[in-house]
Amino acid sequence: QSHIELQNHITHMGVDRFKKAARSIVNFALNVERKIARGDDQPLPRADIILVERMEGFVPDAERERGINRALAAWNRGQLVERLKQLAEDYGFKGRIFEIHPEGTSQVCSRCGELGRRYSIVRDETTRRPQIQFGWVEKLFACAACGYRANADHNASVNLHRKFLSPDWTNSFFQWSTMKDRRAKETRIHELDDKLLPALMREHRLTELGVDSPF
Repeated sequence: QSHIELQNHITHMGVDRFKKAARSIVNFALNVERKIARGDDQPLPRADIILVERMEGFVPDAERERGINRALAAWNRGQLVERLKQLAEDYGFKGRIFEIHPEGTSQVCSRCGELGRRYSIVRDETTRRPQIQFGWVEKLFACAACGYRANADHNASVNLHRKFLSPDWTNSFFQWSTMKDRRAKETRIHELDDKLLPALMREHRLTELGVDSPF
């Protein structure tokens, strides 16, 4: 009986968490706090639609890398989206919530559409000096084609909107991911890393002796 009560308590905590998250999303979309854009005197407009990531059958690289249980992650996402839809309908968003498949949105430049790289600045375990680390779940994003730099999550969010308007926006990622030659795929990534590394080292002042990273 105690186990049943504990499980019910955990379930209620989970439901409450999803409700709070859904409420935050809807409040942001409706700008209930009447936030004002920098340099303007009028509140930002309410959103007309809400876009969310469609995660059916898709396991993000972050989950593969961090060992998150796939079934649990899928359940959490499903619960959040369901709560969001229920709450949004009460505020007039019925039929205006769209689920977009996020494949490629994290790896493509939101400015030019070319394949880019995510990276972070970490400390070398031996020298303790900051260095560039490329990967699939890093915090920052860089494009070798147009020079765009951004927070990786912001870049992915903008790409999600672009993909809603133009489904073929992430074609550069699709072309790379469908390459049958594994060595050619790896070579393409290494080429991007080699092209970006010198520029990123300069941008983050990692070539200067004794200068620490701003991150």
